[in-house]
Amino acid sequence: PYSDSIKLALAGGITTAYVEQGGGGGLFGGGAPPSAPGAVIKMSYGTLDKMLVLEPASLPLGTWMSGSPSERYDLKENLVKARVQVERERDFEKRRSENKLKPGEVLVRAPAPLEAYVRLLKGEIAARMTASRVDDLRRALDLINEFKFKAVLTDVTEGWTIAEEISRARASCIVETRAKEHAPRNSPRPAGTSIEQPAIFRKTGVKFALIPPNASVGTGGVAGRDLLTLPLEGAFAIRGGLDEQTALEAITITAAEICGVENRVGSLEEGKDADVIVLDGDPFDYRTFVEMTFVNGKLLYEKSKSPFFSHLKGRR
Repeated sequence: PYSDSIKLALAGGITTAYVEQGGGGGLFGGGAPPSAPGAVIKMSYGTLDKMLVLEPASLPLGTWMSGSPSERYDLKENLVKARVQVERERDFEKRRSENKLKPGEVLVRAPAPLEAYVRLLKGEIAARMTASRVDDLRRALDLINEFKFKAVLTDVTEGWTIAEEISRARASCIVETRAKEHAPRNSPRPAGTSIEQPAIFRKTGVKFALIPPNASVGTGGVAGRDLLTLPLEGAFAIRGGLDEQTALEAITITAAEICGVENRVGSLEEGKDADVIVLDGDPFDYRTFVEMTFVNGKLLYEKSKSPFFSHLKGRR
């Protein structure tokens, strides 16, 4: 709870973050194994109280995308077994509600290795898969459509070319607005990246959240490269045709929905956690600073007292 990364996150207006075990890929950088489930935590600097919001926050299915044929086979077998277990539990509950259980009949629970898959097929947790190009995206969508589970697709670059397919599968996407990959020469189909991807997702009904090129925080001095200036990702999405309201939601309430914590954070509503930031200007203006950040109702950051930013002149 005393990490400088948390201090910087608060300075950037980040109150809640999805992180991966081992410090990988999320707020604190590094490389987590693809099999490690993530967690959602608060930037409650100085205390562990109420820091953990949700764990596990996802079920990584990286082996479906990058594993060996035998690993993909094992994964699918687990999903098939989990589906049978879910159907068994539903049948048991139905017969119990109708008083049709046999004397002494009890529900046989899923073995430990299948518990996470059962939760996935019940809709209690979402799967995460990295899928950038069309071929990878369609491989992920095939599995999602077959087993009908909630999924989050990360590092999506060519999703704009099959946005309607993603929408039909009801998969959510994590998008880096400024990712740049050129289409292969003489490509027979649309390919590569597009700054219009968020706008296309909005039009086709794909739920998405925005992230910067580097999902960490630092003081490198280049605005818009990491989470310290996350709203700039929204600004670039607006440049690509996205409306401002959806851009704001893509770094607040929609991001919370994708993480499964929208009941607590992501918007200012009665009954939710008191996580609030105060800005000195438009959130999508590169000149705007965070003046104050509240987490769980406590003031944890003030620009005027920050050793990093107090010397920088604001817009007021």
